[in-house]
Amino acid sequence: MENTIKGVMIGESHTNCVRIFVDNSSEYSDFRVVPSAEIKTISFSEQDKFEKIGVNCDGISCLFVSFSGNFHNIFGLFEIPEPIYLVKPNGNTIPANANGRKFVSRNMLKEHFKINLGSILNRMKHYRGVFHNSKVFCVCAPPPIGDDEYIRNNSLGFEEQIEKGSQFTPRDLRMAFYKIQTEIYRAYSKQMEIEFIEPPSDALDEGGFLAERYCAQDATHGNELYGRLIAEQIRERIDRYSSKAPLSGAS
Repeated sequence: MENTIKGVMIGESHTNCVRIFVDNSSEYSDFRVVPSAEIKTISFSEQDKFEKIGVNCDGISCLFVSFSGNFHNIFGLFEIPEPIYLVKPNGNTIPANANGRKFVSRNMLKEHFKINLGSILNRMKHYRGVFHNSKVFCVCAPPPIGDDEYIRNNSLGFEEQIEKGSQFTPRDLRMAFYKIQTEIYRAYSKQMEIEFIEPPSDALDEGGFLAERYCAQDATHGNELYGRLIAEQIRERIDRYSSKAPLSGAS
């Protein structure tokens, strides 16, 4: 099968903004975003599944993966029943006002995240095996949205919590959850010896949160403008590696 696709991105909801942008751009005709849910519905072997949607796994130069990036929001966008606080190395607390909160060590919280995200490493390894000739990249999920009012007004996916009057977790604690998740994905990438692609700096505000201009009309995702920035990161890597002959066992 002749392959005109040079790059493939596999992932979940955080890849939608990339898919929307590239589907409307003639500059990305050699790149395909494949929702992981779409692949699950096809009852064939893994490579045959991709063949069915026009992707020849053996001829792909670059594979980009992004799985379960919304876990930090699902875990901590809203206060858990017994609100917690963390302590920085300098002794300051997150959040600054820890009154009425239960102390949880950062290491303990990180272990909780690892348990819930443990299957992701296996998924990354699995797709590296399927695309065994490809250079593989892990694309970091966007950071949390820092503006509570924006989330309240764009609560798609979290309407029930908003209607119940659930309280938002303080934004600096939400950022701490995101950083823990990112550390885990960065460590998985290092273990697999693949490149970890950080969020584009242009999309971040001064606090490191997702700037409003790049927020989708929901509580957690990037919009098409954010998708464009991710696509540009991808474009640079496809152009860099597609000119090179794929190597067996490439990472």
